[in-house]
Amino acid sequence: MISAGRLKYVATVLQPSGVKDALGLRDSGFAGNRDVRVELSQISSSEQLYADGASDVATWRVRCRWPEIARCSITTASRLSVRGKTLRITGIVNTYEMDRVAVIDCVEVT
Repeated sequence: MISAGRLKYVATVLQPSGVKDALGLRDSGFAGNRDVRVELSQISSSEQLYADGASDVATWRVRCRWPEIARCSITTASRLSVRGKTLRITGIVNTYEMDRVAVIDCVEVT
């Protein structure tokens, strides 16, 4: 169980836009859906080399209450906006299959 005092950040759930462009393809934008109280911690940070330089890749762990996942329809296609960071969801775990705590692994989008 998560104590209420640990959920000190507010995350905005960003859902993929369902708008179609002129060619009939889905737009790559995201729209804000709902707010969720979360606990945020950084797991790792590494450099990724590209042809024109390097980029810092930060991995984050977000914990929240499991009913919030269902209420906001959070999936791996969603993104979270927390403290000015946009996080791409890579995995969602229902801790011990108890439907109480959700652990969401994310990668920061630059």
